[in-house]
Amino acid sequence: MTEKHGLALVEVPAVYAIEQIAKNKALTDEALVLLARTFTQPVLERALSILDRGGVELKVAEPSSREIYFVTGLRRYVVWIALKAGNLSSFCTCESFQHQVANEKTELVCKHALACFIAQAANLLEPTVVSDDEFAKILADEIETFSRGSSSYAPPVTSASSSDVK
Repeated sequence: MTEKHGLALVEVPAVYAIEQIAKNKALTDEALVLLARTFTQPVLERALSILDRGGVELKVAEPSSREIYFVTGLRRYVVWIALKAGNLSSFCTCESFQHQVANEKTELVCKHALACFIAQAANLLEPTVVSDDEFAKILADEIETFSRGSSSYAPPVTSASSSDVK
C-alpha cells in the first residue's frame, strides 16, 4: 500500500469494486468492503447517504442512448460517468470534483459520481427516457446554470485509477 498526502492507495482497484456490484446487481457486504478499501470514508459514506435518500436521477436520450445523471444534495449537481478500460471517468459540477478530483487529485471521484457508479452498477435507477432534442436542451440549460454559478471554472473530465491519486 502506498501513502501520499494522507490518502491511502489500495491494491483493490475502484473498478473492481464497481464491477463486483454490477456482477451481483446488488451492493453486497463484499462490495462494501471493497469500496471501503478503495474510497475515503467521507466520500463513501456520503455517496451511500445520497443513495439511501434516492438522490440520483438518470436521464437517457433516445435514440442516441446518451446518459446524464442528476444528484440532489445541497444543490442539484450534473454528473457524467463512464467505466471503460479499467478506469472510472467522471465529471461533476460540484466543488469537491473541482478541487479534490480534478486539481488536487486526492480523491478518485466525488461523492456524487460514486453514488452514480454504485446506482448504475446495482441497477437501482429507473431511467427517464427523453428525446435527443430534449436531452440537448436539458444539457444546454444545465451548462447555462453552471456557467452562471461558477463562470471561472471549466473542469476537464477526469479518468482516474487508484494509481493516479496522490
